[in-house]
Amino acid sequence: MVTPIDTIPNRPAGKRVFDFQIEQGYCRVVLTQNSNDGMNLVMSGWAYLIDAAGVPVLDDATAAPIATVDTTRTIHLSDVLAGTATLLDGWAKYVPPAGTVINADNLPSGWASGAGKPTTDGTAYGQGYYDTTGQVGYVWRQGAISITAQTYAETLEAQLNHETLLANVGL
Repeated sequence: MVTPIDTIPNRPAGKRVFDFQIEQGYCRVVLTQNSNDGMNLVMSGWAYLIDAAGVPVLDDATAAPIATVDTTRTIHLSDVLAGTATLLDGWAKYVPPAGTVINADNLPSGWASGAGKPTTDGTAYGQGYYDTTGQVGYVWRQGAISITAQTYAETLEAQLNHETLLANVGL
């Protein structure tokens, strides 16, 4: 399982990079926007293994960074445009399950409430907040770009697990 972290140094300046702790150590994911037609955001990216100082780990045999290949992912923007999802981590409108009503007197367990939209970042994905003035629920969500970056980290982790398995059987 990959876990987002933000404590690794040597992050490339001016780039959208995401760091993760993976089974084999740490990795960095770099994303680039390819296109945005208003309905779909197409990103390309790759993940590479780094050490605790943020320095790329090189393959012993090739001296090249241990990395995935550059591939593309598409983020469909309909939920972002509707406000029920976010591109970056943030508050999104809560859509309760069918037949469920929430209001200031009937909030899901653990939710906070106040007058107006939330003004501070959430502390955990799934955290809820109810705006008593606008009568709207919000939930702290992992952003679609963060989720996309996580898929690259998961791909690198799986690639490294596969290479280890092959090496263990002599291939």
